[in-house]
Amino acid sequence: MAHTFKFGTTIARLAILPMVALLAAQQAPAPSSKAPAPGNAGPTATKPQGGDPAAQPNPNGVEYFDTQSQPVPTLINPAPSKAPLVATTPTVAAPVDARQAIKFEPEILNLGEMSAEVAKTGKIKITNILDKPVKISKIVPGCGCTTTTAPPGEIAPGASAEIDITLKPGAKAGIQLSKMVTFQIEGHAPQMLTVKGDVKAYITISQDMLDGPTSPDAPPMVVKLVSVENAPFKITSVLPDVLVSMPTESSVSHEVSIDWKKWEATGSSVKISIMTDCPKAPQLSLLVKRALKPGMNPPPATKPTEAAPATVLAARSADPVAMKAALAAGGGTEAPERMSQRTALHFAAESGNMEIVKMLLDAKANPNAQDRTGKTPVTVAAERGKMDVLKALLASGGDVNARDQVQGSPLLWASGLGTTETVVLLLDSNANPNIQDVNGMTPLMWAAGVGKPETVAVLIAKGADVKAIDRLTGESALMRALRTGKTETVQIILAKNPDITVRNSLGMTPFLVACAYGDVDKIKLLVDAGADKAAKDSRGWGAIDHARNRVDARREDVVKYVEPIVPASTSSAPPQTAPMAPKS
Repeated sequence: MAHTFKFGTTIARLAILPMVALLAAQQAPAPSSKAPAPGNAGPTATKPQGGDPAAQPNPNGVEYFDTQSQPVPTLINPAPSKAPLVATTPTVAAPVDARQAIKFEPEILNLGEMSAEVAKTGKIKITNILDKPVKISKIVPGCGCTTTTAPPGEIAPGASAEIDITLKPGAKAGIQLSKMVTFQIEGHAPQMLTVKGDVKAYITISQDMLDGPTSPDAPPMVVKLVSVENAPFKITSVLPDVLVSMPTESSVSHEVSIDWKKWEATGSSVKISIMTDCPKAPQLSLLVKRALKPGMNPPPATKPTEAAPATVLAARSADPVAMKAALAAGGGTEAPERMSQRTALHFAAESGNMEIVKMLLDAKANPNAQDRTGKTPVTVAAERGKMDVLKALLASGGDVNARDQVQGSPLLWASGLGTTETVVLLLDSNANPNIQDVNGMTPLMWAAGVGKPETVAVLIAKGADVKAIDRLTGESALMRALRTGKTETVQIILAKNPDITVRNSLGMTPFLVACAYGDVDKIKLLVDAGADKAAKDSRGWGAIDHARNRVDARREDVVKYVEPIVPASTSSAPPQTAPMAPKS
C-alpha cells in the first residue's frame, strides 16, 4: 500500500483575525536531495555570512535560522538551587552517518501543470542505496502542514518504498511552486526532496488587489477578466454577491464592476471569489484592502514615558490593594488605556477579579463603555466566561445586546468562545438568540462551528433558527458544524430537521461540505439522514472530487468511504494525480 504525505497552502477567511508578528527567516541556496557532506551543516544551517543577507541568491527558498543575531534568554532573579552539586558525565550523541542513504525517483517531483486551489498528487519511489537497512523516522514538509507517518519499518538494502505526495496551491494563479520536503532518517543526515508545480493562469485579472472604498459614495471599481487561451467562459457566481450586474453570456473577456455598497452590506469581505465554467480556472480570487471607516482612527503613537491610568494598571495586574489606593487618590474609572481604549472595568472583567469589579461598579464605572473595537465590559466578560462578573455587570445596567464594530454582541461572542452557563444567563436576560453580526453570522452558527454542543442545544431550545444562512458564504449552522464543529453538534442540529438540500454560495450542499471538510462520522450522519450523494456544486464537482482535493490527515479515510457510495466523477475538474516520471 502506498503511503501518503500531504501539504498545501490556503487563504483563511475569518471574521476576526488578530495580527501576529512574523519572524523573517534568512534564505540561502537550497541543497540537492543528497545528504550534506561531513562538516557541512546542511539545510538547517545558520544563514550564510558576509554582506547583506537579503541580497544573497536564494532560488529555491530554503529557510535558515539566524543563530547569531537572536538574543539568548536569561532568567531574572532565578531561585537558588538547594540540590547538592553532583559531577555528571556528559552525554555523547550517537555518531551520524553522513553518507547518502536513500535515492529519490524522480530526483525532483514535478507535478506539472496545476490549477489554483486544486490539489494534485504525485508518486515518489524511495530506494535504500546502502548495504544495511534504513528507517525513515519522519517526513517534514517545508510549509509546516499536516503529514501522515513515514513508511513503517525498515527499508532493506536495495529495496524500495513508494509514497504519495499531495500539493495544494493557494488561490493565486500564474506562479511557480517549489516546496522542500525533509526526510529524517535514523542514524543518518536528513535528505531533501524538491516538489514543484506550475500554477497556470488560464484567466488573467486586471488587478487582483483592490483598494477598498474610503467613503460611502465611492464609485464602482471595474475589473477585467481575460481568457489566456482565447476560449469563451461564463461567470457563474460571485461570493459574496457584490457585482453591479452579473454577465449572462459566455465571452473571452468580461468587465465586471464591484458595487461597494453591496460589498459593505455583505460584510466587507477581504476576499471576493469569482466562479467560472472554465474547467481549468473554476475559481478566481480578488483581495480587498479595507480602508479605515469614519471614526476609526489608527492607534495614536504612545510616548515612551506615557503611563496608563492608575486604575487601569491596578485592574490589569489584578491588584485590589493598588485599585483601592488609585480610587482613594481620585483615579477616574473611565480613563482608558491609550492604545486599546479599554477602561479599568474592561480589564477587571477580562481577569474575572470580582473584588476589583465591585470596587469599580461602586465607584460608578460604566459597564457599557466601548473599547477601540466597540466591545463593552459585558462583552468581554461574556466571551471570557466570567459568570459572576457578567451577573454583576448586567445588574448594574450592562446592555445585554450591545453591538461592537463588527456588530458582534455579548451572546455572539459567548456562543463561540464563552461557556454554556454564560449563554444561558444572557438568554435569560433577554439576549436575542437570532442576532446577526456584519457577516450574517448568528449565535447558533458560531456555536456550531467553534462552540460547545451543549451551547448549541441551549440556543435551539431558546428559539435559534436552524435554517438561517449567513450573508458571507450562504452557509447554515449545519454547514458550519460539518466544517469545524463536533460530531455531537451535527447530531443535535440534524435532530431538528434542518434543510439538507440547501446550497451555499458555491453551490455546495451540506453533504459536499462534509466531504470537503468533515470526517467520516459526519458524512455517515448525512447519508443516514437521506442526503443526495449525487449532488454537484456550481463547478460541477461531486463528493469524490471534493474528497480527493483535501490535503489534511483525514483525506484517505474520507476518499475510502465516499468512493464506493457516490457516482463516479463525471466532472470537468482538473486532474488530481500526476504520473510517475520515467527514469532518465
